[in-house]
Amino acid sequence: MKKINCLLIFLYVILTGCIDEYPIHSVSINIQEAGTLTTLLSKKDKAKTTNLTITGFIDARDILCMQKECIRLTNLDISQVHILGFDGAIGNNSKRYSYPANEMPSGSFHDDLVSIFRTKASTIKTISLPLSLHSIGSYSFYNCSSLISIKIPDSVVKIGNSAFAGCGELSNLIIGNSVTLIEAMAFNSCVKLTKIIIPVSVKSIGDNAFANCTNMTNLEVSTENLNYSSLSGCLFNKKQDTLIQYPIGKRGDYIIPKTVTSINNCAFQYCKGLTNISIPNSVTYIGTESFQYCENLQSVILPNSITSTQTRSFLGCVSLNNVTIPNSVTSIGVECFGACRSLQSISIPSSVTSIGDYAFGDCNLSSINVQSIIPLDLSKMNNPIFAYVKTENCVLYVPKGAKSAYQTALYWRDFKNIIEK
Repeated sequence: MKKINCLLIFLYVILTGCIDEYPIHSVSINIQEAGTLTTLLSKKDKAKTTNLTITGFIDARDILCMQKECIRLTNLDISQVHILGFDGAIGNNSKRYSYPANEMPSGSFHDDLVSIFRTKASTIKTISLPLSLHSIGSYSFYNCSSLISIKIPDSVVKIGNSAFAGCGELSNLIIGNSVTLIEAMAFNSCVKLTKIIIPVSVKSIGDNAFANCTNMTNLEVSTENLNYSSLSGCLFNKKQDTLIQYPIGKRGDYIIPKTVTSINNCAFQYCKGLTNISIPNSVTYIGTESFQYCENLQSVILPNSITSTQTRSFLGCVSLNNVTIPNSVTSIGVECFGACRSLQSISIPSSVTSIGDYAFGDCNLSSINVQSIIPLDLSKMNNPIFAYVKTENCVLYVPKGAKSAYQTALYWRDFKNIIEK
């Protein structure tokens, strides 16, 4: 009976989390010869170490050891190390690579196809990077799902492509004052980040660097930065004529400043809290996928200053029920309004000479008003512009005298109810 009771108690504390699965095990080690960490750590240390502090000299082989062999590593301090360059093959990979000095190697702490390590997802929660570090390689911390805090040292000048993308627990980020380049997707999908401060030194920010950060409400830029600026939490170029990124976590309506002439690709993508947008007549370009999957966006009035809508600009805006396309527009991009399932009516001005595949596909349209007397030639399309629209129920309104032309034109003739007006 006593043994049974002990077993029950043990099971209870395990199930209720009263026993720490990974007890704290701290190790400090100085490496004089880079590439030797795997021989300096005992089997016990590799199996149990949670907190690791390293000083001295390391290279890509030592980082592989930390990532692959230190299976419980949670807190890593390599602030006082120097990363040396290394040329050769490491681990089970027979292909030779060149690893620059003072750079976190690509894919350092994640198992990804671009990573030469290809081991396991990182368990690291915090890391103190080398104070001598110059560059953070592409995908270095990609999908590090446990990482909660990172400070980029002032020595770093470059943050590589997707370096911290997918770090879903990252909530505390400090970017050092020497960073000049933040490459594409660098912090994409860091869903717990609410604010980013871009320092004075930054000269270039790649596409989608802060995209899909769903709780981001403030993209702040140093007022002394010569290349970028911020206004109401939004990221602009210095002149504020290009809107680069709207913080995805912001909610409500938004009025784009009248200084803006261009809206970047993906600028509002996945902004689920955006309900209405006011676009001034100063805007001449609305980028690809700029408002894609803004699920609560209800109304859009396109300014008469634009001549085209781009690919997937409003794709998946499922609450969009009102769209005004001005007479200045000559082309509507591929999938531009695809899957806007609340959109019941649309008017296509006579100025439009080109409509891309699936432009209004999967919309619940009940009426379409076409203002051109001559039906637009759709014979070269791969997919109908009105794919999955119920053409047997949707009314197609055409100019007087144009009914017979639409009744014989490819795709337009699919509408069973064509009415002149």
